[in-house]
Amino acid sequence: MAETDAMEDALRREARTFRLLADGRSHGLGEVAEAAGCTPEAARECLRQLEDMGLQLELRPASVRLGLPVTPLDGGAIRRRLQPPWRERFSPVEVAFSVDSTNTRLAERAGNALRPQCLLAEHQSAGRGRGGRSWFSPLGCNLYVSVHWPFISGRAPSGCLSIGVAQALAARLHAQGAEVGVKWPNDLYCNGRKLAGILLESRLRDDGGWSVIVGIGLNYRLPPGRVPADIPRAADYLSIVGSAGAADRNTLAAAVIEAVGGACESFQAEGARPIVADWHRWDAFPDQPVLLDGADGPDREGVARGIDSDGCLLVETASGHVAVPAGDVTYRALVDADS
Repeated sequence: MAETDAMEDALRREARTFRLLADGRSHGLGEVAEAAGCTPEAARECLRQLEDMGLQLELRPASVRLGLPVTPLDGGAIRRRLQPPWRERFSPVEVAFSVDSTNTRLAERAGNALRPQCLLAEHQSAGRGRGGRSWFSPLGCNLYVSVHWPFISGRAPSGCLSIGVAQALAARLHAQGAEVGVKWPNDLYCNGRKLAGILLESRLRDDGGWSVIVGIGLNYRLPPGRVPADIPRAADYLSIVGSAGAADRNTLAAAVIEAVGGACESFQAEGARPIVADWHRWDAFPDQPVLLDGADGPDREGVARGIDSDGCLLVETASGHVAVPAGDVTYRALVDADS
């Protein structure tokens, strides 16, 4: 318990320091210590922790400032940017400073709730992607958003739901000038580089309905020189749209929440049909060669030929068409680009 309290105290100090530095001005160590409510030595440790979390700082002997401008996420500001129907449904919009995973935390809090909820974080210490992969989640750079959506009827979420969320988000970004497409099953790509990923987790409630957590990681501005070597094909929103026409993080967060809510609402009402019909519009790699992971035998090559009503990728191989249900497909175009 004492260790947990100490960690929470440290996070509070880091959050206060983050908000202080977000004004973009230089601050002396005494100012940092006062804002964080700690000693100068603890303030130095706080700054070291913020750097470890991915925040770029310009440290001088007597002062510190941010290396790049940051607009902190603000739950109230995000909610005000939601259109009225969504503003009422998502109340409040919660923003955490740092969590292990927004999906994990929201699943714990949502329980059997029958109303939509959302949680955002400035930083994730254990962000999760599909297949147990980690999601690079530096502080104050990107968007980490999770939405809880309760399906009241017995309609079970399928793989098409996550594709529908990806299409809805792609449409929002496309309207802002980002020429993005969807890489099956639900990643957003621009010019062969990954901009966003979606992790959908669902469970059957006692009342027979489904509770779905939709997690979205969207690269807003990747910190220069800090992107891990194992994710070389990454894109970010500001580089694609340009700073002059870009939405700030709060405005973009509202668009993400609305896109998720709209996709879930559409799936509840209409199922997979409109998602399958729209796939040709958003497919980032149409009719491209793919390699199927041969978990139970040799790998096979084929050509992607769309999706079916369960969200499976349809692949034309030498021995006939197959429907691939999970993300065990490699696009040849990405392999060739990396080699």
